[in-house]
Amino acid sequence: MGFLKSLFTGKVPTAEEQQQTDNQRKFDILKFDGVKALKMRQMQQAERCFTAALEIKDDPETHDYLSQVYINTAQLDLAMNELNILRNAEPENEQLLMRIVQVAFMQEDYPQMEQLCQQALAMEQPNEMFKYMYARAKRGMNQPEEALRLLDEVIAENPNLLDVQLLKADTLLVLGRNDEALSHTQWLAERVPDNEDVLLLVAQAQKANNQTQEAIDTCTAIIDLNPFSATAYRERAALRQALGDEAGAADDLQQARDIMPESDAEDIEQQVNQAYRNANPFG
Repeated sequence: MGFLKSLFTGKVPTAEEQQQTDNQRKFDILKFDGVKALKMRQMQQAERCFTAALEIKDDPETHDYLSQVYINTAQLDLAMNELNILRNAEPENEQLLMRIVQVAFMQEDYPQMEQLCQQALAMEQPNEMFKYMYARAKRGMNQPEEALRLLDEVIAENPNLLDVQLLKADTLLVLGRNDEALSHTQWLAERVPDNEDVLLLVAQAQKANNQTQEAIDTCTAIIDLNPFSATAYRERAALRQALGDEAGAADDLQQARDIMPESDAEDIEQQVNQAYRNANPFG
């Protein structure tokens, strides 16, 4: 580049200009190689490239790419550092703030989620999903009543957000408002048929209302939709055990073990036993 510049302009670049040109070329190569590695999910290579590129030049887009690498490799503290660098440059960027909230959720840092959501909701015309994430923070902080209030506010503005409706149903169960939870999940199932997440909540609400056979039938419907749903097999195992069907429960437990990694087999059995105790009023 320096040679071409001198050829067409007649001006020989200074040593400083030549160094800047070389650095820009190195930066561009490292950033390009990092993006390529990120797309190929070669995370270690991508991290090396982006880190080296940032040593040459501070670049917001490269910080963004590096944050994605850290999120994908569960280095959440480092991801948060990169995102905060970006936020310092763009404090009003709602999309960026939502990513920070989501990383805080992954870290289970619910007080930080609460603070960030409050900041977002104070902005002009904030995204309604911040209120949903605020509700998730309240759930994480064991404040289900506050979570339900926030969810109802979101639903009043937009009743078509499935994740919000699902969290409301789950929150009703946590609050012991089992009749309302059952009614709400059945209402959802009518509007979103054959949805595994909805049907799992239907089964849990049926179980909470002592409708054990109905819950078994719902779990069976889930398994018909997705034969690899370890959660549905685990739920059905506990329900069958509650009805005294030891053979059926054992079969479902084995199916869950076959689907889940072997290292999780003992944990699955413990969860089934706990679910059985929850389903059995005499447990």
